[in-house]
Amino acid sequence: MPFIHDLLYRLEIKISTMVSAIRVRLIDSTGTAINPSTTENQTNGNQTVRIVNSGNIPVAVDSLTKSLVNLDWEHSMVHSEKTYTISYRAPAVAINGYLDIHLTGVTNDAHLKVNYSSEGKAIFNSYVGTTYTNEGTTLTPWNRCICATNVATTLVRLNPTINVLGSKRTDEFVGSAGAAVTRAGGVGGSNIETIINPGCDILLRLQNISGSTSDLQMTLNFYELLPE
Repeated sequence: MPFIHDLLYRLEIKISTMVSAIRVRLIDSTGTAINPSTTENQTNGNQTVRIVNSGNIPVAVDSLTKSLVNLDWEHSMVHSEKTYTISYRAPAVAINGYLDIHLTGVTNDAHLKVNYSSEGKAIFNSYVGTTYTNEGTTLTPWNRCICATNVATTLVRLNPTINVLGSKRTDEFVGSAGAAVTRAGGVGGSNIETIINPGCDILLRLQNISGSTSDLQMTLNFYELLPE
């Protein structure tokens, strides 16, 4: 079937979009590469697709199912030493008080996911276009690869002094509804990443509305890539 063989061979041209230097080529049942010029003449049904890296080493295959072993993209970014975390807990935040963290893109795009929790009822909001009279205290993200030397270019700052709040993006409730359970806290977060481009800023705000002092927590996970 020359048409199918031609399609398989063409897979060799472009498969490095997500993984550097990965390529596909045709081999026969003995492991010998099929010469492209003779591919159309192969009619004995023993052609297969083999995926190798730039060192010509086959990609890992599961021993039971024979399927390719894959890493999800976020896991791959940890291996690439480009993933960072900030985890901050504010104890005994006053009634209607805030935990504010804002991130500013500098050199790279930051691909961000946020998780938050509160001891009592709380509201989580995010804003863009915020202006500040004081940028706040700088927090240092740590690399998810323990021995890595890469550092984040994204600026992360705690409890800035806000001049203009900006435009609201996120408005989420944390905890149980009803005055009788105001002390019932909860957790929340995002499943879809937000990208913070160089020169852009986002304010993340968690407000205690429990009617009493309450611990508030935010954990920010992000990886960085050069802008496209």
